[in-house]
Amino acid sequence: MFWLWLIFVFYAMFLAPGKGFASDPIIHDLLQGNVNEVDPLVLTVFTFLGLFPLLFAALILPFDRDNIPAWPFILGSLALGAFSLLPYFFLKRGDNRSLPRTPRWLHTTASSNAFGSLLILMAIASVIQLRNGVSLASYWNAFQASKLVSVMTVDFFILLWLSYYTMFSIYNIRKNRWLSFIPVIGPVMLRWSKPNWRVTYDVYKDPKGTER
Repeated sequence: MFWLWLIFVFYAMFLAPGKGFASDPIIHDLLQGNVNEVDPLVLTVFTFLGLFPLLFAALILPFDRDNIPAWPFILGSLALGAFSLLPYFFLKRGDNRSLPRTPRWLHTTASSNAFGSLLILMAIASVIQLRNGVSLASYWNAFQASKLVSVMTVDFFILLWLSYYTMFSIYNIRKNRWLSFIPVIGPVMLRWSKPNWRVTYDVYKDPKGTER
């Protein structure tokens, strides 16, 4: 995990094609609100990068009892994506604190079906942007012209893999784990498919982790 993070940092700093922030055409269009000028697939990927931090908040925060708190890494992922989340996974040791860090109200919200449903609805709304079709050629042109697009594309695929890893390592899901690669929607559905997960991982009802 550490080496993946290091390679990603090296790629973003030295290898990613496209223009930098000052002259990046995609960044200028996004900052000016000219979303109609941005390729729909680029806009969809960009939108999903805003949803992934909410997804990982829902998946990780209810079980935040490790040696390091998860919330700074999740908060940082709102701006840095996998740059912020990867260090959490390679720094944590799997310790079990007797008391959870996450406030009860946040634990309840993050683990609720309502929040999961909201994530799915926002993901569907993001995909609707592709209703007129997808042009891989246009996306490739944007990838070559914009450093933002070239970095966020790799970021997107790393976050997809982290979704898969989270469902395996935290939720112990073995069956249909490939659904994790459906952005945001898949992990939420997989969590729902494990009907006893709230009992198994409820750190407030089971502060000593005896039900794990």
